[in-house]
Amino acid sequence: MGQQWTHVGNGVTEGRSAEFTITANPKPTAALAVSVTVTATGDYGVSTGTRTVTVPTTGSATLSVATTGGSADEADGSVTVTLKTGSGYTVSSSQGAATVAVSDDDDAPPGNQRDPDGVHRGG
Repeated sequence: MGQQWTHVGNGVTEGRSAEFTITANPKPTAALAVSVTVTATGDYGVSTGTRTVTVPTTGSATLSVATTGGSADEADGSVTVTLKTGSGYTVSSSQGAATVAVSDDDDAPPGNQRDPDGVHRGG
């Protein structure tokens, strides 16, 4: 049984959840426990590590990965979910992982802004 990830949307803003959908093809005849690894870049409070997702007989399940919002300006980041090889299924070599961008929504501090020409001005 082949497994693949797709993600919903092009990205999320900090404080929102990144949504991933796992699809089993063909659909399992019984609920199937699938192991995944969650990784992240950036400082968005994502709980990383291994998780188990149960794919029901309908053939797809959604994994929601929460991010934490903050008030500090920070670099954008991302959340990646990767399927791990397991018992009773194989992982698609081309669709075994998906990444969702996480965008910061905070303004830079006043003394650390750049004008449109890229020149640093202020503090």
